Amino acid sequence: MDAKDRSCGLNAHVECYRCGAVVSPSELRKEKRPHRCAECGARLDEDGFDEQARKLLVHKEYLKARASLWGLCAEAAISPLVSKGPLSRVHSLETYLVSRARHRRTSLLAKVDRLEKEIQALAYSRYFSGKWFLEGNVPLQRGQNQGITPFYTLQKGYELRPPAKNTCERGVIGEFEVIERFRREAISPQSFLFGSRILHNLYVPCLNMGQDDCFHEADIIVVTTRCLFVIEVKHKRTKVNCTFPKTTRTYGADAVVGKVVSAALRQADQSAEALTAWCKEYPPENVLRMAVFVNPTKFTTNASSFRNRRFVGSCPCDWKKTLTAMEQEFRLHDECLSPEKVNVLADSLQTKLGSMRDVRMALTARREREGARPVFICRKCGTRLGWDDLQGEEEAGASCICGAPLNDAALDGFARQITQEIKHLDHIAQGCAAKVAKEESALLPSLPWRRHVEALRRHEQVRQLRKEEQHARANAAELQCGLRRLAQLRYYGSAWFARTGITLERAEDEYKYHITPFYGERGTFHLDYQWGDVQAESIAAEFRVFEVLCQALATSGSPLRGSVLLPNLYLPRVERGFPGTNVREQVDCVLLTPSCAFVIEVMRRPANILADALTRTVLADGGEGKGLSDVRLLGYPLVAVARHAAQFTLVDTPYSVNSTHEVLVFVDPCSFETTGAGFVGNLYIGCVPQGEQALVEALEKRSRMKKSVLSHDALFALGKRLLATYGTAQGVEVGEHVKKITDGDSGLRLTA
Repeated sequence: MDAKDRSCGLNAHVECYRCGAVVSPSELRKEKRPHRCAECGARLDEDGFDEQARKLLVHKEYLKARASLWGLCAEAAISPLVSKGPLSRVHSLETYLVSRARHRRTSLLAKVDRLEKEIQALAYSRYFSGKWFLEGNVPLQRGQNQGITPFYTLQKGYELRPPAKNTCERGVIGEFEVIERFRREAISPQSFLFGSRILHNLYVPCLNMGQDDCFHEADIIVVTTRCLFVIEVKHKRTKVNCTFPKTTRTYGADAVVGKVVSAALRQADQSAEALTAWCKEYPPENVLRMAVFVNPTKFTTNASSFRNRRFVGSCPCDWKKTLTAMEQEFRLHDECLSPEKVNVLADSLQTKLGSMRDVRMALTARREREGARPVFICRKCGTRLGWDDLQGEEEAGASCICGAPLNDAALDGFARQITQEIKHLDHIAQGCAAKVAKEESALLPSLPWRRHVEALRRHEQVRQLRKEEQHARANAAELQCGLRRLAQLRYYGSAWFARTGITLERAEDEYKYHITPFYGERGTFHLDYQWGDVQAESIAAEFRVFEVLCQALATSGSPLRGSVLLPNLYLPRVERGFPGTNVREQVDCVLLTPSCAFVIEVMRRPANILADALTRTVLADGGEGKGLSDVRLLGYPLVAVARHAAQFTLVDTPYSVNSTHEVLVFVDPCSFETTGAGFVGNLYIGCVPQGEQALVEALEKRSRMKKSVLSHDALFALGKRLLATYGTAQGVEVGEHVKKITDGDSGLRLTA
């Protein structure tokens, strides 16, 4: 018994119903179907066990009927073998007949119990010998929870019984029921799915998302010669109402009315997009999405066929309609694969993506084998570049061997090109959709024969326009996936990550957060986070201020050019009660110039801010819609920036107290007003993004007013020393946090 068999939580074995020989499921995986017993040659697959169970069930019902008859005889104190007459009135004979009837009934019920145990053993053996377990390795029991119970009934055949109040196991049973129906269709010569391969529970890595540990689980995949069906199964005892839009334009899963339906279609879309990179034999328009609801209390839909490559059906009530819709869509597409290639592709998908553990091990082996994998291709010289190539000098940044820059500005320019191309493809798709609507709404000629010819011509033209529209949208979706991967590269290749080591996700301690980098419609780089994630909100705000200052430092002719920007310094806290240096406090950002130093505190407050640097007061109301009904005095940010500036003056630097300035920056306030422009004493209060220009101008003006105390080389050496001494972000090496991004067969090309 191998590890896969032991992982099921029960003693997984298959017992032959004819000779009693015990076979391990691992031995059945090595054989070709149909599996047979080595001792007696009995079939050890679904059909063999179902046929034997049907015989035992019929025999059990016969024995139960006889036992019931003998029970009636015992109650009536008569025997069916003796007719009514003088002998039946004899007391001794009556006692004998009653005892005999009870004995027969007891022996028959004992046989029924033995048959039930045999049938139950057949149900377990059928589960462990079926394709569902051999290919998916889905256990009957997970942990200490009550597991799934397989059983046979004469009316419904083979079924799985879920434990009480366990929605996860109910989902597994729903997938099993749909798989069984597809399996019967795949072995029926009259079905259009004959010879197709049915796969389930494939874990597809999101290679185009830039993460090795992110997976999309595809519930069921039907691999055919013409198209690929990606099916999401939901087992919900609720009312399901599916309403597709009446428009002929292309739309997504969110346009389908019904919260449960749109969520299921969205999951099917994600699995289909992830599978497109693995099944390149199929065009994007041949990858179809489906959502199947198992045993809903009520199911209604306004579509009897696929709409925009999507379909929603139910099982078992509307199963025939679901198969009819699949067959209609199947006939519309041309043949892409031969039956032999279908088996090759299915075996490849099952081997590579059949188990999440196997997928993770394969990706780990690939990382160790390839080392620093290439992440994009330089268009100027064609050199394949990796993560190590993104690390360059502090000022110039990384560059290719041909001289093409690989800094943040180059990646942002490349993202702007991608966004423009996506907009162009969307414009083409919208134009094709408009032409399709015009062709479909055009009036046909009045003559019958001309009407028939014109209908055929328009049908072919509409079909061609729809193919062009789907092709444009598929290319736009592929570019969008590449843009998300580029956003990952942009973050992990930035100076922010090189100096802080803050990853996009952290889940090992109480400071959990999750950040998503993305490019906006205009190619602007942002960090997104979930509402309520305070840690991610703080990191995104600090990153935004850091990006603004980096752009100012890179501007030619600026007094800040050549300065050093240090984010997230951990300075020793020296106050009453904190006499030692073991207690450190995070300083959001420190800007070192040849003449002075700026200690910057960042705060995100979505409220109306009224600041007065002269009196060192900051007022904030409740935000939009509340006005001045909830005005609060924000004293903590001013106290924090003053304390951080005092802590910085105690560090061994050539800056004096008068050369250390305090800067308080609010990120994304609803509105911001300040009574004074520029620095008031050593304090400046500003905001981002409304006051980015004013912030940079104030820093430039103050740096001009002071006399230089450091040369460029000395300033650079001071920055390196401070970063090495106080820049250990979470007390671990930055290299341990670097997340590698898997490079698929297609690489992004960087414009020089």
